[in-house]
Amino acid sequence: MDKFLRVCGIIFLSLIGLGIVLGAIFIPRALILSSGATSYINRELPKIAERWDVDEFFKNSVPEMATLQPREEVDLLWKKFRLLGKLKSHDDPVGQVLSQAYSNGPTGTFGIYTVHSYFEHGTAEVKITLKRVGDDWKFYGFRINSDLFLK
Repeated sequence: MDKFLRVCGIIFLSLIGLGIVLGAIFIPRALILSSGATSYINRELPKIAERWDVDEFFKNSVPEMATLQPREEVDLLWKKFRLLGKLKSHDDPVGQVLSQAYSNGPTGTFGIYTVHSYFEHGTAEVKITLKRVGDDWKFYGFRINSDLFLK
């Protein structure tokens, strides 16, 4: 029994050590990626929402955005978004970065963020999904919730 407990203790300590090593590797990388994603949102969201420029959105989106969301549909959404007016300010993006791999779905590193934003004609919650493309972030999803749209 004594030998069994020692083996269990060694296994337990080895797993703790492995967890510490993996944490030391992955946590700093996740923090760096998250910082880059929030910087990207802070830089690109005002450019898009200043004039609700569809071309600016597509320029900063993943290459496959045209197949994910046809241009005609984006034009209709942007027409609705223009009801908000120009972006006056926004809070810091809140969210996380994660990596995923699926056999039949999107694979890669994604940032999923919510940005409380203040516009000329009201407030809105902007939900942004980013995808890591090479060393940069690109828009992968963009949704706005606002009470203004209920009127």
